[in-house]
Amino acid sequence: MYKLYDEYVEEDKTYMDLIPELMSVLEVSGFFKMPPKEEQEKLLAEKQAQ
Repeated sequence: MYKLYDEYVEEDKTYMDLIPELMSVLEVSGFFKMPPKEEQEKLLAEKQAQ
């Protein structure tokens, strides 16, 4: 893990750049439960309307 992080930092990326990628991995792996598809679409529509 340390080696992967070191390589990531050597590419001029920061820990803050890594967070969205980690969140994506955790979502796909099922760590975070996603709302039903209909609810996702409703939330997306509301967000776009703002």
